[in-house]
Parts: sequence; structure tokens; C-alpha cells
Amino acid sequence: MGEKIGVKIGSGDALLIKTGRWKAVEELGQWTFTEKAAGLHTTVATFLKERDVAVIGCDGVSDVMPSGVENRFNPLHELTLIGMGMPIFDNLDLRKLSDVARQLKRPTFMLVAAPLNVEGATGSPLNPMAIF
Repeated sequence: MGEKIGVKIGSGDALLIKTGRWKAVEELGQWTFTEKAAGLHTTVATFLKERDVAVIGCDGVSDVMPSGVENRFNPLHELTLIGMGMPIFDNLDLRKLSDVARQLKRPTFMLVAAPLNVEGATGSPLNPMAIF
């Protein structure tokens, strides 16, 4: 899709993926997300590494569920978080951001996000901001 709108993903970029999870929850109700969810296959890690992407975010958990990789629940998490030291923002609600970007005809923006500084933590609440 990036080629269709002239966006090039490069070093230092944040890549946000909207799968439609929250719309599906509104229309269909909750389901066992870990058994079936849209997301990225582990092979996307090569794409992210080649472009030196800084962070990924998704309205799901970034990994497709089931993962399609034997004996691995979240292989993309393993490759990005552990292998590349890349932060992941999971369970984002990207609907409003998507609407604003479409209205402004601006697929790119500055993303600002600061996690809480909790010693020994593996995750944190986050209040990301998109600045157009």
C-alpha cells in the first residue's frame, strides 16, 4: 500500500498496522483473540530490519494468531523485541488516527510516545500522540 500513496518506510520510522480489530469487536463481540486474529507473520521481521524501522504498533498484538510457526506463540515479538530491541505498541485503537489521516490526506505524522519508567517492567501504559 505504501507504494500506492507514495510513502517510503525507512530508518527511525514507526509502522502502525490497523487490522480492524476494534470494529470487529463492536460488530461481532469479543472472541478468543489468541486463537484467531489478524496480524503480521514472522517473515515481516526481515522487512522491518532492512528498513531499520524503530517501532511497530498494532490494534492487535502485531503477531498473526495462530502464528503459523511451530512451537512459537509470538515469534514476531521474539524477533523484534529480543532480536532487534524494537519496542512494540499492542492493542492500540487506531480508528480515530486513521480517520484524521484520511481527512487530512496525510498518511505520515510525528508519533510521540513515552512509556512509564518502571524498573524491571516488560510493559507500560502508554498515551501516544500523533502530530500532523
